[in-house]
Amino acid sequence: MKSRFTLIELLVVIALIAILAAMLLPALNQARERARATACLNNLGQVMKANTFYADDYKGVMPGRSNNKLFGRVLYLNRYLPHWKVLSCPSSPAPLAAAAMPKETDVWELRTYGAYLGNSSTDGWDYAARLKKAFGDFMFRAEGGDPTLYQANVFYNTVKNRRPSEYIMLMDTFKLDNQAPFYIFAPRGEVEQSRAHLIHSGRADAGYMDGHAGAANAEELKASPMGFTHFYKATGTTY
Repeated sequence: MKSRFTLIELLVVIALIAILAAMLLPALNQARERARATACLNNLGQVMKANTFYADDYKGVMPGRSNNKLFGRVLYLNRYLPHWKVLSCPSSPAPLAAAAMPKETDVWELRTYGAYLGNSSTDGWDYAARLKKAFGDFMFRAEGGDPTLYQANVFYNTVKNRRPSEYIMLMDTFKLDNQAPFYIFAPRGEVEQSRAHLIHSGRADAGYMDGHAGAANAEELKASPMGFTHFYKATGTTY
């Protein structure tokens, strides 16, 4: 005579499977997020290598930020990057992130990793009052004038930066009003609702001027020479 499961036994098996799935799901999600964080670091590493190659070709100069000559487009159009899709974090679900943009004509250059702004209206003359003392006077405008002006085409002189391994050029950002990455950030203020984004389990990935990429949590960013005070959590809420 064939043995058969009773209804109670079947329900017990289903319950055990559900419990095991509930136990495994967080671990799977964590593994998936670790993989995305690693991919994000790889992206930033690739972008920073592109910046380094650009600097090699232009006497130690790297593209910073501006309103019309954004760093990502400079690197991509001059063939230092294979594609614009490496310019945003794989963990970002935003349809407006660079990685999700299907066409070159899209505004992908606005939805990328953020570049340091150093603008007086958002962070109290952060560059002029603080960062220049810590790192050196490395920001400049090709056409001359004040590099802290928002509407300015800013470049970096890597030779004049005394601490390139500690200077965050690019990092994970989040712009609150459209729930997407944004191309600029201010460590000690908010610019157009954009802040550093602690998207990777409380950490943000960053690219440093010496070419390396790394992750840091809020306390580490606060203690860094850039002295961060403004963040968004992974959920988009303020820190």
